[in-house]
Parts: sequence; structure tokens; C-alpha cells
Amino acid sequence: MSLLLAALLADPLADFRVERAAATAPPAELAAADATATDAAAAAKAGDADTSRRLARDARWLLPAPPAGLPPHVRRTFGAARLRHADRVTALAYFPDGSRVASSSVDGTARVWNLLNGREVVAYRGHPAPASALNAAAVAVHPSGKLVASAGGPDIHLWDAATGERTRVLSGGHAEAVRGLAFTPDGATLAAADDGGRLLLWDVAAGKPRHAFPDQRKRLEGVALTGKLLATVNVLGEVVLYDATQPGQGPVYTVAREEAGGLPLYGVAVTDTAVLVGGKNKLARVYSPTGSPVRVLEGHAEAVLAVAADPGGKLFATAGEDGTVRAWEPATGKPLRVFQGHPGAVTALAVRPDGKEIVSGGADGRLRVWPLADADIHRTLPLSAPGFAVAYGPTGRVAVGGLDGSLKVFDPATGRVVEELTGHPHGVAVACRAGDRLATGGGDKLIRLWDVEAGTATELKGHTSTVLALAATGDQLYSGSADGTVRAWELPAGKPVWTWANKSAVCGLAVLAGNRLAVGTADGGLTLLDVAGEPKPLGDTTAHTRGTLAVAARPDGGLIATGGGDGVVRLWRPAAGGPLPVGRIDPPARTGQPTAVLGLAFGPDGRLLAIAGGDQVRVWDTAAGAERQALRGHTDTATAVAFSPDGGTVLSVGADKTARAFPLTRGGGRPPAHAGPVNAVALSPDGQTLATGSDDHTVKLWDTQAGAERAVLVGPTDAVGAVGFAATGEVVVASAEGRVRWYSPAGAELRGRPTHRTFAMSVAADGTALAAWSVKDKEAAGFDVLPPGGEPRRVAGVGAATCAAVSAVARLAVAGGPDGSVRLWDLATGERAVGGDWKLGDAPLADVSLTPDGKTLVALDDTGTVTVAAVGGRAVRATVKLPGAGGVTAGADRFATYSPDGLVVAFGLDGKELRRWPLPGPVQAAAFAADGKTLAVGNADGTAYLLELP
Repeated sequence: MSLLLAALLADPLADFRVERAAATAPPAELAAADATATDAAAAAKAGDADTSRRLARDARWLLPAPPAGLPPHVRRTFGAARLRHADRVTALAYFPDGSRVASSSVDGTARVWNLLNGREVVAYRGHPAPASALNAAAVAVHPSGKLVASAGGPDIHLWDAATGERTRVLSGGHAEAVRGLAFTPDGATLAAADDGGRLLLWDVAAGKPRHAFPDQRKRLEGVALTGKLLATVNVLGEVVLYDATQPGQGPVYTVAREEAGGLPLYGVAVTDTAVLVGGKNKLARVYSPTGSPVRVLEGHAEAVLAVAADPGGKLFATAGEDGTVRAWEPATGKPLRVFQGHPGAVTALAVRPDGKEIVSGGADGRLRVWPLADADIHRTLPLSAPGFAVAYGPTGRVAVGGLDGSLKVFDPATGRVVEELTGHPHGVAVACRAGDRLATGGGDKLIRLWDVEAGTATELKGHTSTVLALAATGDQLYSGSADGTVRAWELPAGKPVWTWANKSAVCGLAVLAGNRLAVGTADGGLTLLDVAGEPKPLGDTTAHTRGTLAVAARPDGGLIATGGGDGVVRLWRPAAGGPLPVGRIDPPARTGQPTAVLGLAFGPDGRLLAIAGGDQVRVWDTAAGAERQALRGHTDTATAVAFSPDGGTVLSVGADKTARAFPLTRGGGRPPAHAGPVNAVALSPDGQTLATGSDDHTVKLWDTQAGAERAVLVGPTDAVGAVGFAATGEVVVASAEGRVRWYSPAGAELRGRPTHRTFAMSVAADGTALAAWSVKDKEAAGFDVLPPGGEPRRVAGVGAATCAAVSAVARLAVAGGPDGSVRLWDLATGERAVGGDWKLGDAPLADVSLTPDGKTLVALDDTGTVTVAAVGGRAVRATVKLPGAGGVTAGADRFATYSPDGLVVAFGLDGKELRRWPLPGPVQAAAFAADGKTLAVGNADGTAYLLELP
């Protein structure tokens, strides 16, 4: 029996209790895990073993998991980099028991991960950094599960899977970087393929090549083998098959490059009965062991970068540049599942030995785990007819409307029907909460405002055709109809206020901040209405080619989602002149007819978006641009969707006469770490809050004492480049979209101002943002002074700049250039500081920083030389040499450097070293606390640390 199966059959909370007892985090950081464990115990007591096991696993994922081997003087870790490298994942391999996976990455490491709690078991960092970008290009797990092989450059390292201790280096056989590794089933032999076209069989015990195949003289992109069959693919598009038991006989068969259209092949997997390959021509092909073509697997919209199969041949998996992972039935080539969990290309893939799970790795450095059960855990609520409307009512109960005109009210905790209301004889098409009432509309052209507890309703008349859309604020209800009108009604009485006529049926409505309403129409349009008084169009656009069938707005009103008959979901930012496109979510399948998107709903935190269409509900992370979960259970089209008030459950209804309540995965569903690298960090003036800004378009606020996440700031539509705090506690955020935003300490967006792409910022006590911006990749740069109120002031004409910094206290700005010079500006007057260009050296400047009082400049050049100089008099106080340093930040009386290899070093302004921290991954941002005793750093793996200074 495998260890994974044994773990599932045992007490599901046994491992959680062990890990919980070892946790040293504050109670606030453990609360979510404890609550989930309590739910797991309750499910076990109720006899629901599947739910109990899933919740127990979630609870383990929610326990804090700081990286192993952190250096001393790290006070706190924020976020957990579970299943996360700092750069592209190059290869994956399951352990035989299915509970762990090994991965390799361009970040130069190979790692082992526990898939039951998401924690890193060990990280192997023994590969030297070669000139090639593929610092760790391949990984394979020995059949015993005790040994891992990984490649970095031409050498292959064998190391202990539990300790990371190197046991042997296989060297001398390859002249170029090894790109593929595979053990034979008995573990005695290791196959290795390299960039020069050389394929070797290594004797694992002896550490020597056992056999060298004739060089193919072109880069080998992968290697796979079973007990007998050995297969490679190359950059020319050839598949070369060998008999691994008789290597001296040469190839058994070569599939000519014309089969792949003469384009490169990137992945290969073998079973006893089939060879699976994928490549640049967007196809995956299946061959017999003798090289005969069997079938073509179509579906990817871009190159197929990775393929995988379980040893028994029960499942094929493919992954592509289009960001999808696809599961296939080997016997028929039937597509089984499509996952969209990575925001970019999926570059590595593995199938669990029992064929019941896929793990994928992406260009974003993250690993994602995809279970392959026929249906996700959920509660089914039977209906008497197909369902088309769902809404949470004012009392927290769920109302579901059916095609037969019934309105069933469920208790979400038990799934029991507590009330059944009737009143729409031609079917309920839509429902929403309207103040302390529930509003429904349907084919009888009427709107009903229900007092659910009393079971009574007020009828609102006016529409002349089916009511298709409803949306409400605290005192106003809006309705849209097939008659082409939008009507406003005063709550709670339901008195008509106004009517707006459109040329096409109104299918979707969403309320926005600032008295605005988003209207989706059957002709594919999206219109913004100003509804402060009589409705006035602010602007419109064509959103979809086959009708805009669903509209939803993020709770803060800063983002609109629309779904169409074309199967696409589009994201929009409401602007004064109408909706502006900011993104799209493509349908998971690219073949056949598109699956219409019929329902959309944002979660209460504004980050997650539920999408109903086809027989599944997708939960999308709008910040990370990736799918969180694909919820299966419906046997026919899902027609409407809603989030529970706490965001923990997605409720959907469908044409299969059911409503289904899906509890979202808690541990893996919303990881505490950012989904992208952390580019910006800032500590509040009192040191109690840390802000981290990321490539994932969000800013997270953390409690520095408890380590818990306080809020997630959403709104930016591009990477966050700078963050800062005002004395009032307001958080100021600058992003690459060219906008600065102000937020309340609770995370509500207060205001925003346009600028250019900001790459440095400082915030004054009154909230004024002093931003350094650039256009055309820093060919032209400038500074903006952006007060929270009043007119902004721009200082332009800076010219080319490689880096910049701003002191809000001194109203001083500095720009560093490619010639080693810095230029200073007085932002109070907008004039250049006295003295002209200040030449610090001949090398281009990589980063600059100013002490808060503006009296000292710290500059880092491309050679790793740090210059500390007094601004007044321009006298150099100290120089420090730190090759490899990538950035620098200054505090009141000290400075720190940070680097892509994870080394952070703090110095006094006299150049004397104070302390250093070799951290486990690339550091991309750093900032001192006001007292200078703490340094916050942000990392490429989405985490942040607080470092203690002497």
C-alpha cells in the first residue's frame, strides 16, 4: 500500500496535529488552520470521510511554513512560498508513493515538495551557475524514492531526497548542458540527453557511462523510458526510439521531422504501449512503440511544451504555451479535463503514478496540483426544474429560481429547503439581494420584491418582456429586460424612478461606485450609465461577438467582468469616457463551438471571479490571471453562480435541475504569498504594518507582530512598482499601468491620479506621492509631485535614466544614468540642484537611494561598487565592493544591498558591514523601518521577510 493511500485511510488529522504542535507562529497566524481542522473533525464525526480528508489537507496547507535553513536574525516571514520556485520550472517528477514531487528550475535549484502540505522538504543548491540560462534543467526520481538526480550544465548530481546531501556527481560524459533525465524502472541505469545531441546510459552504482548512443548532433529536448523502450525528441522535430535493453543496435525507429512539420519537439513520455510527444506545431501526437502514428491530440492554441503519462498508461497529460494543462484518455484520445492555473506558459508536467493527479510547473515558477476526480466535493441541492437564478438573501439563506417558476429558499449550512415560494408562472430568470428584500424577475415580465421570512412579495410592473437582469444598491433597484430597457426602482417601496431605452435586449447589469451602472446587451455591447439623476450614457463599446450575457462588478466598483456567447470573459476598468479593456479570460477549450458564459460573480474580497458556463464553474484569480479551481459536478450547463458572504463557498445552478454548493479549497485556494514576485516593500511609520507590492497587481498589508495578512489592495491592472505610507495610515500605491492610488488602512481605494510608469516613489507625511516615472524603457524620465488633493506638479526633461530615488522629507529627487552620473532636482521648485551632473564613476548606475533627510546619496553601479556620498559638497564618504548586488536602499544612518542570489548585506554610512543574511531566493526590494532597526525585503518567490539589525 502506498504511503499516500495509507495517509488517506488513517486519521486525517494525525499529521496536522504533529505539524501544529511544532508551529511557533502567533495564534492569529494559526487561526485559519485551526478553524479548518475543526471543520475536518466535524465532517469526520458526521461520516463524511471525503470532506474530512480534504479539509485536513487544507488545514496542513494553512499552517505557516517558513523556508528551511533561514539565517539568524530573521524576525518574521510573510507569506509561504509553497510549491514555488523563483523562476521558470524546467522539469517535474513524482516520487513512487505519489506524496512528493521533485522539481528543477532556472533559479538554479532542484527541490522536493510534500504535496500533502505544500511544504519544501529539501532544496538542492549544489549546481554551479553556468553561462546557460538553464541553471537546473532536469530532474528525475530514483524508483526507490531515496535518491534524486538533477542536472545543471553538463554534470549530473545525485543527492539524498531527505537531506539534500550530494552522494555522487556524474561528470565527463557530456560536453554540453544536460536537458533530460530518466531512470530505468529498476533504478540501475540513468538516461541523460544533452544540448549537443548526445544520449548516454549511466551506470548509477558505478557512476560511469554504460553506453553512448550515436550523437544526433542537434539539441535533445527530452528523454523518457520504460523497462524496454527509450525515446528522445529533438529540436529538429524528430522522434528517435531505441530498445533500452539492446542499446548497441541503434535506433529501432526514427519518426521523420516532417511529421511535426519540421518544427521542434519539446516533450516526450512513454508507456509500454505508446509514445506521446508534443511540440511547436500546437499538437500532441501518439505513436506506437514501433513508431507508427496512432492519433493526434488537438486543443492547444500554442506550442505544446511538456507531456506526461503515468507508468501504467491510464492517463496522458499535455501542457502548453497557451497556459493550459490538458488531460486525455489514452485509449481514445478523448479530452478529459482542461486546467488554466498558470498566468503564462506551462513548462513542466508530471502524472502521479496512479494516474489520479497531475502536477504542473510554469514560467511563473509556481507548481500547481490538479486532482482528477470525476467531481469536486460539494453539496447537491435538488430542484424540480432547470435552475437559472441564484442569490444569497438578506438573512444569509440561498434562493434558487427555476424554469418552472419555483423559488426555493435553502439553509446553506444544511442544504434543507426552508421555504418554497411561487409567483413567476413562466420561470424565474434572475435574482439578487435588494436591501432587506430579495428581488426576482422572470418570463412573466414582472419583478417581485420578496419579504422571504413572511413569504410575501410586492409586484413591480413596467417591462413588456422577460426580465433578464437585476442589480441593487442600498436604496435603488435596477432591472434589465428583453424589451431593451433598463428601469430604476426606489427601495424599499419599489416606486419607478426612470427608464432608459436601448436598441437591444439587456442581459446583464452591475452597480459601480460613483452612481454608475454597467449594462450588457444582447448585441454584444457594454455601456456605462451615469445614474446620479436621469440616466446618461458615459460611453459604450463592443464587448463580445455573440452577445454580452453576464455582467459583474468587483465590490469596490473598480473592475467590471463581462461574459459572452463567444465563451470569453473580458475585464474592464470603468473610466469617465466609458469602459476601458484591461484583460480577458479565454475559454478553456479552443476547438468546436464556444461555450457561452451565462453567469459571473465576484467574491467578497474582489479578487476571485466565478464563471458559469458549460458543465463546470471556474474560479479565476483576477490579480494573478490564473484559474484557482475548476469545479466539476454539474451534468449539464451551469447557468448562474454566486459567492457566499464569507467567500468560502461557490453556489451554482444549472440545467441539470440542481443547485450545487462547492466549498473552495482553503489551503491551496488562496495562498498567503503573492502570486508574483514582490517588487516593492514599505513599513508604516509606527512599524506595525508591512506593505508588499507585486507583479500579481496587488498590495498586501501584513501585521508585523502577528505575521497575519490584514488586507489585500486590489485595483492596479499591472505590476506594482512602489508603495508607501502617509502619517494618517493611508497606503499609496504606484503601478506600471501609470497610475498612483491612495487606499484606506482597511484596503478601500480612496482616489487615484494618472502618471507614467512609476519605478520609484516616496510618500510624505500628508500623503503626497513623489513619483519617478519613465517612458519608452527609461529613454525619457521625470518626476511627479502628486498631492492627495489639489493639482499635481510635473518635473520633466530628466532625459535617460537607469534608476531614480526620491526623498519626500527633503523634496529632493535623484536620477542615475548609463554614464555613471547622477542628476539632482529640488522638487519644491522643480529646478535642477546646483552643480549640474555629478559623475560618480564610469560604469552605468544600477540603483540609487537617498537617506530620508536627503543629505546622503547611496549609489550602486553595474560592477557592484557602492558609493556613499554627502549631497551637500558632493564628498565621497565610503565605497564598498559587492559584485552581484542588484539593488540598494538607504535608511537614516545605514544602507543595505540586495542581490539576485539572495544575499542581503547591511552597512553603516561609513561603509562598515553591520550584518548579512544569505536568504534562500532572489531579493527584489528592500526598505528600512523608521527607526532603522528593521529591514523589510521582498522576494522573487512572492514572500517577504523582516530582518533584525544590530
